Amino acid sequence: MRTAIAISVSALATLFSTSALGAGAVGVSDQYTLDIRGFVPVICRASVEARNITPSRGHAPLGTLREFCNNPNGYEVWLDHSPSLAGAAMVVDGKRVELSRGNATLLSRSGHAAVTARNLAMEMPRDGMTGHLTIRVVAL
Repeated sequence: MRTAIAISVSALATLFSTSALGAGAVGVSDQYTLDIRGFVPVICRASVEARNITPSRGHAPLGTLREFCNNPNGYEVWLDHSPSLAGAAMVVDGKRVELSRGNATLLSRSGHAAVTARNLAMEMPRDGMTGHLTIRVVAL
């Protein structure tokens, strides 16, 4: 809103000064510069659009991972997870990403701003695995 107001005021000031002084006034320039600046905040987010999660033989389709980040330097998508899930893996667009023994695993990385949708599933090597999963995005 501020940018639009600044443009309107500057444009009116330019029109007023041109018409008020006339075309042939001495010492008056008929060229004007309009400088517009704006600031866009960095916004990064990721979410999972879950389907009916029905595990079958250690494989659970989770749905679609939707990524958005407008940072021109890129971003990383991390999965924070319980250490009890070590040995399990996420399958991101068909690529298997084994969960770390710690509590965070890198799922994807982009070197530029992007909007992306990825298929997401989980593989569990043994029955009865439990834990928590949280997805976060880090701007680079």
